Amino acid sequence: MTDEPRDLRPLNAVEGDLPEGPAPGKVTVCYLSGTEVSNRFMTSLLSLRDNDRANGWNRLDHPAWWVNQRSGVNVARTRNSVVRKFLALRDPAPEWMLMVDADMTFDPTALELLMQTVEHSRTDPDVPEVHVIGGLCVAFGNKGDGTTDVKVISTIFDPGEPAPGISVPSFKMAEPKAVKFKAVRQVYGTGAAFLLIHRQVLLDIAVGYGTLYPWFREQIVEDDRPDIPINDRNDLWISEDLFFCLQAQRCGYPVFVHTGVQIGHVKEIVLTEDLWRYHSTLVEMA
Repeated sequence: MTDEPRDLRPLNAVEGDLPEGPAPGKVTVCYLSGTEVSNRFMTSLLSLRDNDRANGWNRLDHPAWWVNQRSGVNVARTRNSVVRKFLALRDPAPEWMLMVDADMTFDPTALELLMQTVEHSRTDPDVPEVHVIGGLCVAFGNKGDGTTDVKVISTIFDPGEPAPGISVPSFKMAEPKAVKFKAVRQVYGTGAAFLLIHRQVLLDIAVGYGTLYPWFREQIVEDDRPDIPINDRNDLWISEDLFFCLQAQRCGYPVFVHTGVQIGHVKEIVLTEDLWRYHSTLVEMA
């Protein structure tokens, strides 16, 4: 982490740029996409807004309720770009950003379930206040057995034991049997494919880590043991979304996942929580 600090005030990365403060309760959906989006995603997005209006929550009832950023191979840069767009929004300046990838599907109630969790945390003194919370997303992951085979995983990560030569905990994938259904779970890391983030989290990260890419970046934590053959090194690669989770926690914001907010991941098939649990059972039986 040797980047020179940068003044991000021209990028609206300080609360002082908002004389009236953010618009309470308002949310902007910031979605990353290629040149086109699928019918599944767009139907999910419009149903999310329709449900918001029909129930009178009006979290998305404002002119800047969505922002799109076209994504190329550099996903980290795209995520940072959409954050900058979000922080630049005015009239209103929404309080919350919902970052969504355009290969996701979700129920019309997904946003409201996350917001209800936020509101409950603000009134219950026995639970930590929620500023970063995601839905339960599922993806393809490497089996970790030295082959190129893949398995279905959730993007829920707990802290694992640091590998020799590494100064930070590893990211341990949560197994289905350890994940309670329809519950809010504090995590060490999660993906950014359906992630609700409070504006202040983004501002605090920018001020405390003033670089061009303060929120999302890929990082390698190098094995610090001397004279270790290259094939025996335990260098830890951290993806851009897990890096964001670390940044949020460094600023004092724990990260949560609501396992009742199930997000489908459209690949050749739609990856869902049910498939994750089923696939994991098959692996155990093999």
